[in-house]
Order: sequence, then C-alpha cells, then structure tokens
Amino acid sequence: MSIRNKILWGLLIGFVVIGVVTTIATRYAVILSVKQGSPASRMIPAVITQTEGGIRVRARVLSERDTAYDVLLVTSFLIFEVEVENRGKDWIDLDHAQFFFQDGDRWIRPLSREEVSSAITGRFIGTSLSPSGTGRQMSLIQKADEGMLDTARIFPGFQRKGLVFFNLSATIEEPIILKLEEVRTPEKKIGPFVFRFSFRS
Repeated sequence: MSIRNKILWGLLIGFVVIGVVTTIATRYAVILSVKQGSPASRMIPAVITQTEGGIRVRARVLSERDTAYDVLLVTSFLIFEVEVENRGKDWIDLDHAQFFFQDGDRWIRPLSREEVSSAITGRFIGTSLSPSGTGRQMSLIQKADEGMLDTARIFPGFQRKGLVFFNLSATIEEPIILKLEEVRTPEKKIGPFVFRFSFRS
C-alpha cells in the first residue's frame, strides 16, 4: 500500500472514530441528564382529557420512555403531545399561540419552529460534528418540524395531533400545568382547557 493510501485510510479511520466517540458522548450526556432528574424522567405517565362545548382535548408530557421520539429531542425541551378533536357542529380554529405553560407566576408561550430549530442547533455548538453527528442534528430538526402542532381550522368530525414545545426551565415545579386558553368557533370562544401533571413521589 502506498504512503498516500495509508494516509487516506488513516484519515478515514480517524473520522469514523471521532463519529463514534461523539455519538457515545452525546448519548451518555443525555442518559446522565435523565438520571439526574430531568422533568421528562420524573413525570407520572398520564394522558389527561378535557372536554367542553363539543371540543375534546387530550394532552400528555413526553418522556425518554417514548420510543417513537428521539431521547435527545425529548430531554432538550418540555414537550406536550396534544390532540384536539372537534365533536361539535361547527368548525373551530386552533391557534398554536394559545397554548401556555405555567413557569412560577408567569405563563410562557410555546416555541416556534424557528426557535426549536435554533435550540437544537445550539446544543451542538462547540462540539466537533462528525458526518453522523451532523445527520442527527438535521434529523432532530426535521422530526421536531414534522411533529409540531400547527395552527389549523378543524372541521366537525376531524382532529389534529402534534407536539407543543417549551424551553426547559430551572424553576419547573409540581404540578406542571399546560393551558390551552381558547379555541374559536364561528360564534364564540371555548376554553380554557387546563392540564395538571404530577411528578413521581
């Protein structure tokens, strides 16, 4: 084997090793954060349902046990999976900005697509991204974008399901409270819908 080929093989092996180390380090950091008591790991699994005016809203907090979602995504945000079903006779308008999370004495609005994407990118700043690491970053952004609950008009008999993202806060206290302030019909506003989630004892 020529010296040039040896150098190329050496560089290739080096990139592979860096990718493996980066992946292992990222996974270890996530596992460590979960073990140290992230909100996701401390939540009691529960789906809470509220019904008013022919509108059924179901919500739950995602945790690292949700195998359908990447553990790094779940432990980077406080994420609620929400399903809104229109069982009434008129259409309703669901506005993403009408969701709020109670942080102490404040009500916090959810993150937009751009804010979620920026936060995911921020987690990788300062790390040496291998091709696999870059791929995972883009995959997380894509999954978050595809899963986010959109502002939408929901007609009778139909439903919308998706994710609502909030920044993790150091002041998260029990109970974790999610509020959908209102949904609009052609004639009135319906709500609020309030969901209270508890930690494990």
